[in-house]
Amino acid sequence: MIFVEYLVNLTVYELLILGCSAPVIVLLLRYVRGIAPIVGVVWFFGGLWVAHNAARRHVFGSEGFFEAIGSAFAEGRLTISFLPVVGKLFPIGSRKRSPFDRPDDPRSD
Repeated sequence: MIFVEYLVNLTVYELLILGCSAPVIVLLLRYVRGIAPIVGVVWFFGGLWVAHNAARRHVFGSEGFFEAIGSAFAEGRLTISFLPVVGKLFPIGSRKRSPFDRPDDPRSD
């Protein structure tokens, strides 16, 4: 039964992330003709990866809907920061407060 819940959440996240960003990507692809295939592939597979991580965190990690999206994007940002050239564009800094006010968050002390 949890697998069905995961599939439903995955579908919702995919529609939300890929479906809502599609018009912006289509407009962007009209202006960057030289690297349009690369941008399209990165957008598609990156969106699927974020949707998968958000659905996994929502179902198995007991995070809220929007909290799971935020956590998935934060994990993606952390992953991208380890690339040699691209990592300089995404510096990881520590936060004093969590963006989600949770009582069990160790940063809220």
